[in-house]
Amino acid sequence: MKKLIFLDTETTGFEPGQIAQLTYIIEHEDILTPKNFFFNVDEMSEGAAKVHGFTKERLVELSKGQVFKDIHEQVLKDFEDSILICHNVNFDYNFLKAEFKRLEIELKLPKFCTMLHFTNICKILNQYDKYKWPKLSELINFYNIPENDVITRSKELFISDDVTFHDARFDTVGLYMAFKTALEKNDITKETFLKSLS
Repeated sequence: MKKLIFLDTETTGFEPGQIAQLTYIIEHEDILTPKNFFFNVDEMSEGAAKVHGFTKERLVELSKGQVFKDIHEQVLKDFEDSILICHNVNFDYNFLKAEFKRLEIELKLPKFCTMLHFTNICKILNQYDKYKWPKLSELINFYNIPENDVITRSKELFISDDVTFHDARFDTVGLYMAFKTALEKNDITKETFLKSLS
């Protein structure tokens, strides 16, 4: 059985630059393995820093000088025989591919996008009366998952007291909790899951 990788990143901008924080939870045979990495980056856009709060200087401290190359072999091993699950999966996947491409490695993973899958389930209307892509926070709210529960679970999984709302650890755990709730409610079935892989 393939591993499921629930993943989120914080990045240096909106175009595939560098990953500042990489967080994922591996689920395999009902065992959860959380991973979190901070990276020293070359540049940080002002817009990205406003979103996640990580300045270039703060990342030097958090990463202790570590860069993506230092842990890429571990990530590749973790990703073996797995399916990647993200909210807006193409965003995170494009950054992952860009990081590996700089190391002359081609990344290929089957992937599942919760943002696309839940558009017609959450049924949130936009200004044109069409269903819009739900934000991760809207998906979490749709399933009545309290944000404090996500924070608590994040701190437990990652054994850390410094998890905040704009931290990839929070988003990864929120994604995982929403996905598991959707499974319980049959909003995701094995058939729809496999059919939605790209």
